[in-house]
Amino acid sequence: MKTEKKLHAQSGDRSRRPQTLEIGKVRNIGLAAHIDAGKTTVTERMLYFTGKTHKIGEVHEGKATMD
Repeated sequence: MKTEKKLHAQSGDRSRRPQTLEIGKVRNIGLAAHIDAGKTTVTERMLYFTGKTHKIGEVHEGKATMD
């Protein structure tokens, strides 16, 4: 039996419909480092290059998705 859960886009784009994903394919990660080590920058690039966001937000501009 496959376990499924509906996930909603969290990018603020309400036009996207909920996706159904297998729980076994969902991965959570954590980044831990000192202040100004680039955690948010790495996260922004990961979201962009995996296709989850369409624009890389810059931390120094205050436009990062994760801030």
